[in-house]
Amino acid sequence: MLLERWDHAATRVSRAIAALIVTVMLTIAFAITAASPASAHDWLIHSDPADGVSLDAAPEQITMSFSGNILELGTEVALLDAETGEYLELPEQPSVAEGTVTQPLVPLGQGAYVLNWRVVSEDGHPVSGAIHFAIGTEVITEVPRAAANGDESESNAGPMMGLLIGAGIVVAAIVVFVIVRASRHSKTADDTASADSVTIAQTSETNEEQSK
Repeated sequence: MLLERWDHAATRVSRAIAALIVTVMLTIAFAITAASPASAHDWLIHSDPADGVSLDAAPEQITMSFSGNILELGTEVALLDAETGEYLELPEQPSVAEGTVTQPLVPLGQGAYVLNWRVVSEDGHPVSGAIHFAIGTEVITEVPRAAANGDESESNAGPMMGLLIGAGIVVAAIVVFVIVRASRHSKTADDTASADSVTIAQTSETNEEQSK
């Protein structure tokens, strides 16, 4: 009777632990997914000049309009020569007015350029991108490797989080399997022990009757 009660208690504890582990892993997976770049954050809806345009004359500034208000803190802009990948000095910091970012430019000559930008949306999540444009020539989209490193961590965030979620689910499944298997093994061992006890008791009774 005592072994049976212990077995039921152990089974309930094992199931509770398994349920807790699954709940925790699902919560972590949901949190990571909600924090990924795929979730709904502010995005660039318009820029002047637009991405991929070739201009006849150099612009005096670049403006970017976003879907929501942009935080001034964390706004970064970098202008690159698309042929060499070298950074060009900008005359001043970008200005932020609600959902619009304005970046003044130095006088630019003929050539292809890339404006890398990074802003912080209303929900506090950083968003980044690039605007490719040219003056009196063709637009270059294949920027030298040294210039593209700034956005590499952002581009790899999605696949990395997917791997983390998958690994977490696999670990949770393994833990649940081990707990359930251990519980079944314990129950089998208890049943065997109980059966052996009954057999021993019956044998003792038989021997006592025969001795009488």
